[in-house]
Amino acid sequence: MTVVELHTRWIKILKDIWDHKSRSILVVLSIAVGVAAVGMINNAKSMIERDLYGAYQAGNPALVQVYVSPFDKNLAAAVSGMREVELAEARRTVAATGYPPAGPSRDINLTAVPDFNDVKIDQLTLESGAASPGVREILLERQSAQGLGVTVGDQVTIEINHQRRYALTVVGIVHDSYVRPFALGKQAAGYVSMDTLQWMGLQPGYNLLNVVVADNKYNREHVLAVAGLARDRVIEPAGYIVGRIQIPGFGSNPGQHWAQNQINGLLLVLQVMGVLTIFLTGGLVINTISAIMTQQIKQIGVMRSIGAVRGQIVGMYIVNVLFLSTLGLLIGLPLGLLGAWGLAELAANFLNFTLTEINLPVHVALLQAAVGLLMPIGVALAPIISGTRISVYDAIYEYGLTDERRHGLIESLLIKVRRLSPPIMLSLRNTFRNKARLVFTLITLTLAGAMFIAAFSTRSSLTGQTADIQHYVAFDAALNLPAGSNRLAVERNRDDVEPDAHALPEAPGVVGRKVAVDAVPDLAPLGLYRNRLAHGERAVGADRDLAAEIEQALGRAGRARGEREHERAGEPPHRSTLTASRSSVSKNGIGANANRRATSRSGNDCSRVRYCLTAPL
Repeated sequence: MTVVELHTRWIKILKDIWDHKSRSILVVLSIAVGVAAVGMINNAKSMIERDLYGAYQAGNPALVQVYVSPFDKNLAAAVSGMREVELAEARRTVAATGYPPAGPSRDINLTAVPDFNDVKIDQLTLESGAASPGVREILLERQSAQGLGVTVGDQVTIEINHQRRYALTVVGIVHDSYVRPFALGKQAAGYVSMDTLQWMGLQPGYNLLNVVVADNKYNREHVLAVAGLARDRVIEPAGYIVGRIQIPGFGSNPGQHWAQNQINGLLLVLQVMGVLTIFLTGGLVINTISAIMTQQIKQIGVMRSIGAVRGQIVGMYIVNVLFLSTLGLLIGLPLGLLGAWGLAELAANFLNFTLTEINLPVHVALLQAAVGLLMPIGVALAPIISGTRISVYDAIYEYGLTDERRHGLIESLLIKVRRLSPPIMLSLRNTFRNKARLVFTLITLTLAGAMFIAAFSTRSSLTGQTADIQHYVAFDAALNLPAGSNRLAVERNRDDVEPDAHALPEAPGVVGRKVAVDAVPDLAPLGLYRNRLAHGERAVGADRDLAAEIEQALGRAGRARGEREHERAGEPPHRSTLTASRSSVSKNGIGANANRRATSRSGNDCSRVRYCLTAPL
């Protein structure tokens, strides 16, 4: 039997680790947490960039969208013929209400394209069933199908403009990376043929152009300028009206995922938390090594007295830290991978993308190795070098003895204090005996508290911001009537909205920026429309006159309509609110766009009534 003989130094290292198991476990776990946090955040970021942003780019996203009055599909071919345009495709979007076989009704956005087998912009990925719907058939986006609780072969009832209902058969499930997921707004996405829209009583024609420019694809100003050229050279000369030109997404740049800014902001918060975790880990390592060096001062003196040089002692303690760091790294690597998997899976379910694989990229593994190995050794060098600097005499004979002449101000003041009990005096003097260790302890505790406060503060900030946003949409229903709306829908609601027409002055030189005026009657106390005044007054100069005129018109329309409704019902008149917005910009950017919005807030069913409130006048 062969016995493995270990060098005395390695036996001491193992014995120190085993004799102080709780302290060793604390160091290992702290390093593992830091390694896992760094791996989870950076690996999840890598997965999201690969499977969300990568799939988004692979489907050839629209760089700019042009909403036009109903047009023939040949208009897309004419826009594609422009030198500045690489490709343009026509689409038709229709807002409707979907009724699944079971469960509540949901808003559904229907989209029609000329040929589902030849979609080149904002491409769809077939999940199951047929790729192209026929008459009286519909494709559903996969998350919408899950939310509605239907699958291939089921029927979904579609209601258009609160009129007749039509039963459509689900023939396919597709994945669309370019629409807002059902999980965010509970709005479903469906895809039908133009023949199906005509069968449901709608007029043929498309109302949306998806455009990809030829050059400078990710330059916002250039993309909007090309869209403006298409409007001026092709669309409007052909007799069509441009309602709106926009870059897809929420403040995104051309070619970016529609939620990329929001995702990057969330990842930045997580990365800041990861950095704080690394600092916390480093503080725990420093405190632990400092405690070890303080306890083993006499052992260091003995080793120095029998011939050990300072370099050997420093190397021995560095190996001690390296051993603990290796254990922490081995534990942190799988934990980080599991955390990244869970975080990416959560994002995938929320943002509707597919995780292709769970792996550990080389750059993330190297980053974790640096955090798990180099960082602990780097922060431990200071207490190790400081602890081994002591002489043999001081280590053996002067250990624990003090010299009042070397005391600082705090120690001198504590020595003069005589009224405190001995245990309290001892604890206070021990607290300030090693000031470096005290500083690192305070830093560690401060970082731990900062992480705790930051997590709850971030949650509170997001909750408060969400509540503030809800103030701007504190109504039950919003009716938008853009250019090209269905004639029957406009006629049915013409008594609801009758504001005076006002054109806003154009803003020369402004590209791709909307200018909107919201006129609200003297109904602000109802809380239907709230905004924050950043600078100046609510209305100044000539704008005050314009706002007053719009306010009077809206007030007359709103009060008259509300009183008529309640007079017919034999009830006292109730307040109602109408908010009208109209926007325009210069010819260099977005064309004029007019929206009329009827808003109301009530605990009653307002799905068919444009003005209903429960607060009496």
